[in-house]
Amino acid sequence: MTSIFCPLYVPIALITSMSLGVREATILSLMYLISHNLIVESSVQTKTGSSFWGITLVRISMSFVVAFVLNLVMPTEGWGTIGSAVSADQCNSLWEVLMLWFTSSMRVIISILLIVTALMILHYILEEFRLMRGLSTMFSPLMKLFGLPKDAAFLWLVGNVVGLAYGGAIMVEQMEQKKLTYKEGNLLNYHLAICHSLLEDTIIFVAIGIPLLWIVVTRVLFAILVVWLRRGYEFIYIRRVKASV
Repeated sequence: MTSIFCPLYVPIALITSMSLGVREATILSLMYLISHNLIVESSVQTKTGSSFWGITLVRISMSFVVAFVLNLVMPTEGWGTIGSAVSADQCNSLWEVLMLWFTSSMRVIISILLIVTALMILHYILEEFRLMRGLSTMFSPLMKLFGLPKDAAFLWLVGNVVGLAYGGAIMVEQMEQKKLTYKEGNLLNYHLAICHSLLEDTIIFVAIGIPLLWIVVTRVLFAILVVWLRRGYEFIYIRRVKASV
């Protein structure tokens, strides 16, 4: 519930204060990554071709689908723990508990601060030297696999490097310049609903102990699945409309 209404840093602070196993934390983190800051991010996606309530429903429902699937496929043994709450059992006084909380919280805050600062520098370099266009050309062959139009490569890169909230202005500008149709933008939004800010969010969650491959591969695979299901639905719907005419 916290992640739905707030940016990711709030649920990250909560998850690091809980005595969760890595397996449980990974499943919860995937739900965070898919469904967070929905009021802001769904509003951005509304301006690039999607319905606010439609894309919000997709993100919330898919967060539960992904959690359910991961609970089935992830091994149940061999995982450690995340956070400091498990260590609080060994504390002998309230002061020791508070110090444990303070040191663990500061460790997380400093890690996030360093990561965000490094990413801001990276964003500045990419923008200053106009490298995003070149990188989007490199990623354009992947769009076919993703079920997206080739011209969506630049906005896909923006959504995964800058994120939806901060990259929203760029995405809206591109749509206004007719780089994509709103139908194509809606299709891209289905992918970004499941898999966006792949660079920043992944680094932050890995820094607190979430396994890299589980959060990257899972999001990419389900994003591909959602887009192809959407395309299949549109194909069947169009055929029915033509048949009725």
